[in-house]
Amino acid sequence: MENRLEHLNQVNDVPVHSVLDPEFASYGRVVTGYDFSEMIAYMEQNTPIPENGNVYVASVPEMEALAVSAEVQKKFYGDMPVEVGYCNGRNTTWNGFEYHKGSERIAAGRILQQFVSRYSVMLDKQKNSHAEKADNGDNPRGPQETVHNFLTVLHTDAPPCSKS
Repeated sequence: MENRLEHLNQVNDVPVHSVLDPEFASYGRVVTGYDFSEMIAYMEQNTPIPENGNVYVASVPEMEALAVSAEVQKKFYGDMPVEVGYCNGRNTTWNGFEYHKGSERIAAGRILQQFVSRYSVMLDKQKNSHAEKADNGDNPRGPQETVHNFLTVLHTDAPPCSKS
């Protein structure tokens, strides 16, 4: 991962940090101990990645029926109902920031960049967003770890981008 981080920092105007770095700690944390292999395999086989734009499906019953979904629901969310879905695409802009009133877990089926900021920092009094105030976290693809975004953290995810 270090070589990729070095490359991304050389070809981009914004610093790119690992989600394991201290710079990311106020936005979320990496959580281990769950096996997302079956979910990632499902996504690779059943969820197309469009050539342009994005596709977002908030709830996929087949993914919600997987054992890891029940495990996360029980151990992480106190057995409250959860939605399990996906977002696929090829983001090229930072125009899709969102936040949730509950925490969110991201299991990356592909290597992705996670642009994050606190709601109170990125939006001005007129609710205009300022993407230059976002930090960039490099989230490696992996079935054994997920990123847990804290409450009110604005985020948008994209495959690693570069100017070249």
